[in-house]
Amino acid sequence: MAWIYNGDLSKPIEDAAQFTNARGITYPGVWDKSTLAGMVLVVETARPDEAVFVITGSEIQLVNSVPTRAWLTLPRPLAAAKAARITAANSLLDTKVAAGRLHNTKTYQIDAKARENFLGVAGMFGMAALNPHGGTWRDLANAEIPLNDVEMRALLASVFAYSRDLRRALTTHIVAIRALATVAAVNAYDINPGWPANS
Repeated sequence: MAWIYNGDLSKPIEDAAQFTNARGITYPGVWDKSTLAGMVLVVETARPDEAVFVITGSEIQLVNSVPTRAWLTLPRPLAAAKAARITAANSLLDTKVAAGRLHNTKTYQIDAKARENFLGVAGMFGMAALNPHGGTWRDLANAEIPLNDVEMRALLASVFAYSRDLRRALTTHIVAIRALATVAAVNAYDINPGWPANS
């Protein structure tokens, strides 16, 4: 948030910054600038999509007589555009992992630590251990859900299959993004289709 004093667009005043007026009176950093005559709040426009543009700065311009922030940008070159799109795909994967795996009306944790625990239980099952999970498993809300061995095996299969399909979807997107030949094609690439349903 920034302010303009007496129409001087060259000296925007950030909301938490000190301000000294032409008479030498200094105002503290935190105060209600709207109470000072001549102060006008800058209209803050949305930041450009950083997968599409490199933001080099911003400046205040008059738009319909209103001080408005204008962003200064450069188009991303192809390699940077691809890296940004792949980062976005990885972030989408992280979001899906954080949302857990829905199985039989309950949602279970499937982050790296949870998958490690699942592998441990699967290994114990492989050694014919009885009830290696202790009779319960923790859901996304950290509640202990009672599960017998048959139910636990079904949950393991569900989590492993879902995690595998998430990784396959990510890999498919990465391969497709790397194959694109123009920045415009990279920027237009939709990372949302192709992920497995969480049900």
